[in-house]
Amino acid sequence: MVDLYPNQLSHPDAANALIALLQPHLPHSLPILGYLFHSCRPTQSGFQEPQVEVWSTISPAEPPSAGVFSVLLFSPADAQFRLFCSADSSAGPAEAAEEAHVVGVMRSATRIADGNPRYRTIVPLPPGDQPPHTAMIFVGSVHEKWARCLAPHAPRMNPCVKFLCPPQPAPPSREPSVSKLEEADLERVRAASGIARSHEYLLERLAASVCVRADGLPVAWALVHADGSIGALHVEDAHRRRGLGRLVMRALVEQLGGGADGAGGEALGWNWTDVVAANEAGSGFMRSLAGWEEGWLCYWVFVAASPSS
Repeated sequence: MVDLYPNQLSHPDAANALIALLQPHLPHSLPILGYLFHSCRPTQSGFQEPQVEVWSTISPAEPPSAGVFSVLLFSPADAQFRLFCSADSSAGPAEAAEEAHVVGVMRSATRIADGNPRYRTIVPLPPGDQPPHTAMIFVGSVHEKWARCLAPHAPRMNPCVKFLCPPQPAPPSREPSVSKLEEADLERVRAASGIARSHEYLLERLAASVCVRADGLPVAWALVHADGSIGALHVEDAHRRRGLGRLVMRALVEQLGGGADGAGGEALGWNWTDVVAANEAGSGFMRSLAGWEEGWLCYWVFVAASPSS
């Protein structure tokens, strides 16, 4: 195992130190930075406090001049962990020492979760598709560099392609016919999604959503998840091939640039989304979007944890 030290993010200085530590590693550090910008709630002092738990192998206020470090994050909103290692942003394959470091961090993560069900995944899986372990932690957006060393410890690893929209000037405002999702729309959104999300989770994401309506009903939509990634993109069958998917994606990026209505801004100018690797149509759509580029493969990893005590 690798020692992990809790980061208290209830003070602006601590949050800013962590952001400063991760910023040089953009865009690879987006899995952590996204939560730091998009999970916030205001305190009485006006500070936007991230609603996450964070551990690191070093002190963010005293970053090392050499060697690798890692940051582990847990989001109560969606019961998911995120792992970033500074070697994610380095060129070339992982070195043996780096792999040992990441495996050690993952073992420390399972130790944190030992006996505490709040850290267990709440993501339902299809019947008959359950991992062989009933007690699991869910670590999302793990860089493909670590797939080989984590495979022996992960009964399930789901690959996704990460697409990135780097910082760019905001385009002129277009089509004013977009609005936000409303609570009355959520059952429609849930029914269209291939990934189960609770009503409560989606309710919290309404401020960071965009939709196009026809006869008062949403026919195309997308939203920003708690980790800052754009997701849940959907266009109803009868309204496809009209450019509504592009319109929704463009409108959501423009909305994020303004950070209006409590939606939160993008992460230091970056926007991103993860597309299941087997979804060739989805990847083709993302490649067709102006301003977006293909990043790297990442994995959504289920790791066995000890049963709750």
